Amino acid sequence: MDNLNDAIAFFSNSGNLVLANAAYCDLCGTDLTNGLMQYDLRVELRKWQDRCTPTRIWTNLREFSKELGRRQTWTDTTNMW
Repeated sequence: MDNLNDAIAFFSNSGNLVLANAAYCDLCGTDLTNGLMQYDLRVELRKWQDRCTPTRIWTNLREFSKELGRRQTWTDTTNMW
């Protein structure tokens, strides 16, 4: 995964970061040398929001992440500063 240019991160159902590639760490300033468990989706969402244009995507993502079970697929777009 570290050979991919795209930033990729995976979070558990409870919101803990479980896997991230080097591109994600570089883009978001995430340092995984002390392990993954210190990062959760709420913290990472704030980082993403601070680096991007204001949009409802952040509210939608927070709400989406709280849902349990089968979720409706949706997409949205934002731009980084």
